[in-house]
Amino acid sequence: MEPWVFEGADSVRWIVEHPLTIFLCVVQKSEARILVYHTTPRFAVWALPRHQNRLELIPGTETKGQTLDCDWSTGAGDTYNLRAPILNFTIQELLDIDFYGKAKAVLKHWIDYDLENLARIRNGLPRLWAPHDYETNATTFTGWGLQGGPFREGLLKLAQNRLKELLGLLSTHHYGNGDIVNAAIYAMALRQLSPAGYVAPSGPDDPGNPHR
Repeated sequence: MEPWVFEGADSVRWIVEHPLTIFLCVVQKSEARILVYHTTPRFAVWALPRHQNRLELIPGTETKGQTLDCDWSTGAGDTYNLRAPILNFTIQELLDIDFYGKAKAVLKHWIDYDLENLARIRNGLPRLWAPHDYETNATTFTGWGLQGGPFREGLLKLAQNRLKELLGLLSTHHYGNGDIVNAAIYAMALRQLSPAGYVAPSGPDDPGNPHR
């Protein structure tokens, strides 16, 4: 039950930018019990206007918690309390088919939000969406938590490039369906981002087509 600590910029970058969902699991052998914790604060670190050189996640054993429970006493914003696990069960409980289904739903609940936030990272969006609070062994919550900051160096261009690609696809889609008005609106937005013209990204099997 000791804190999970990441020291140094490279270590923090690894947990923040890891392309998969990550859970912190604690095994209590004497009870054959497993506690599973979300790691949503990794996305909060991403959304901050500056990169952190340290991240500390402190697991607890309560039954209710806030997703982003940060200890601001040091002013660093690098310490988060995981006061409640998202799952708390024994091996025997997991053999029950009803509880198994509930545990599966809880994991999917958190995985879905992780995937959405990972997509924001890939698209250069310094923003986090997640449930504001949660209960152990449940998917219920009372509201949303949103955290974000201004674009950092390098992120604005990444976000613009993603937006250009999307605008090009939307314009082509609406034009192909005869919706000239929406096609023109998206094309004008694309022209605003690329006054000299836009060429779609190319890959080994898709040379891409220029959108002018």
